[in-house]
Amino acid sequence: MNIKYKCYQFKKWFGFFKFRFMRFFNRYYDGGHDDIKEIQLCLENMDSITFNRKDIGDFFIGDIKSSISRMGCNYIGSLTVASQFVLEVKKEANIVENNENYGKRNLFDRLTKYNDITAITIVYKTGKTDHYSVSYDEGENEGKLGADNINQKSRINKFGDLELVIGKDVTLDDNFYSETTNENRDLTWEMYE
Repeated sequence: MNIKYKCYQFKKWFGFFKFRFMRFFNRYYDGGHDDIKEIQLCLENMDSITFNRKDIGDFFIGDIKSSISRMGCNYIGSLTVASQFVLEVKKEANIVENNENYGKRNLFDRLTKYNDITAITIVYKTGKTDHYSVSYDEGENEGKLGADNINQKSRINKFGDLELVIGKDVTLDDNFYSETTNENRDLTWEMYE
């Protein structure tokens, strides 16, 4: 074999792997946290609450599993479920909004009073969306209309920020520090901006 043929073979294989890598990279890399425009929390009553990227602190979606199955008489589709979800929202996002169905409501009060988040939709600046159902367990109230998700826990911390977790073994204390000082809080939020 001459050297030209070896160079040709190398370029051919290198080009093949480069193409495969770039295709994989572009398909699965979303550009990170900065590309997120907003997070939508979908509620059991088909309503949703949206928080802008600038108001989101800690954020984690994990233990993601996808399946394809029959979901209705004439529908077979895919479902992506996240068994772990952690969200911190800045107090400035706690607004009173006019909801056409329920009148005026305070967003944080709504989320801490009812544990009924069924799904999370991430909206990117490009317009792309990712949708994740959450692990919803009604406990002893299974099948009852309006039953809370026993896997969802939330609280307002001493600074007025919302701390929310969803998951069977996910706790608020494992994900958020209650001993944070005001100086540390400001530093943390500056880091997310």
